Amino acid sequence: MWIACAGYPESPFRFPYVAQSPTTNKMVEFNSIEDVWNEIENRIDETRGSKFTEGNEIWSTLLLYANPNYLVDDESVFLIEDYNMCKRFNIPIASNLEDADADRIIGFKIIEEEIKAFQEFNSGR
Repeated sequence: MWIACAGYPESPFRFPYVAQSPTTNKMVEFNSIEDVWNEIENRIDETRGSKFTEGNEIWSTLLLYANPNYLVDDESVFLIEDYNMCKRFNIPIASNLEDADADRIIGFKIIEEEIKAFQEFNSGR
């Protein structure tokens, strides 16, 4: 979500590449997107319980070791677009709560929390 809010910066990282891991502070070879996701999972595990959201924790170090554009997939883009359309035009995600897709509810909840965190982060600048 932070990538969508902050924009898509240029990155020097193209697979395969070597970069410093923010969790181990060692140089690591990244050969695929799976390697990047493993590093992200390690970062989330390391910072669990932090006062910051997972999105903020990821964004704060991501540009040091990965190309953020690798993390943006069509499914995420469509979910963010759906969220924005529902919010903007006050469109419900289902006719009632029982008919609402659980994954979509969870996705919308995460998007809303991360947007709020991003706005709070930027208001403090």
